[in-house]
Amino acid sequence: FCDIDTIDDFKKLPLVNKKNYLQKYPIEQLCLDGSLKDKYLIEGSSGLSGSRSYWPRLKSDDKKLPAWVDSLFRRRFHIDRKPTLIIVGLMMGVWVSGEKISWALRQIAMNNKYPLTIITPGSNAEEIVEIIKRFSGLYEQTIIAAYPPFIKYLTDLGDQEGIDWPGLNIRLVTGGEYFSEERRNFMNRKMGHREKDLTSILGIYGASEMSTMMGQETPYSVLVKKLAHKDSNLAKDLFSAQGPLPALTQYNSSEYYAEAINRSEER
Repeated sequence: FCDIDTIDDFKKLPLVNKKNYLQKYPIEQLCLDGSLKDKYLIEGSSGLSGSRSYWPRLKSDDKKLPAWVDSLFRRRFHIDRKPTLIIVGLMMGVWVSGEKISWALRQIAMNNKYPLTIITPGSNAEEIVEIIKRFSGLYEQTIIAAYPPFIKYLTDLGDQEGIDWPGLNIRLVTGGEYFSEERRNFMNRKMGHREKDLTSILGIYGASEMSTMMGQETPYSVLVKKLAHKDSNLAKDLFSAQGPLPALTQYNSSEYYAEAINRSEER
């Protein structure tokens, strides 16, 4: 194995994918020591490509996640001083996002003196609506973590059930799929926030094999995207975008290394 210290070192590594690596070898052969025995967790992909992939994780892989989530939610939503209900509406099971976020939030709630309550119904819209009706009014704010299409379905169902969204101070955490600026503006209006609000909806960028949260939207990145949404010339200069704008997130480059392969072909 070569030591990876510089960008040039990364160029020595072969590109791997499901076909030439994950699906080519037995899972135990993908471990450095050839064994699953000391791997504390096995996770799986969504299976949307036709077949689910599995991979093991070491304890060290997830050690920093609760601190990362803690810092992000404190800075964005002030969960350390606002009585908060967090509803995890992401899919559970071996699919990474819901399980991982729930685990990290429980660690935060158990180990810190925050006025924080976690509930994990998963992607059960009817149950989430019931939870909101029963409990959200008892907290200063409610944070719902879910995928963008599910949020639309959930809020439509809530409308049918007579939920007063603006009266509950709802905040949203979303990821996994595209979230347009039109949708952000619409959800801000529905939830009773200003359309120009830069903090009410938090987009997360993750990769199942590495981390649930590699990057996150910041007020600055949301502002840049809002401006580009209104100015086609700015959108072209920043994103080379002819259609919908891509997600724009910031990440800690000391923790992750990201690069585009054949970028001109991907555009």
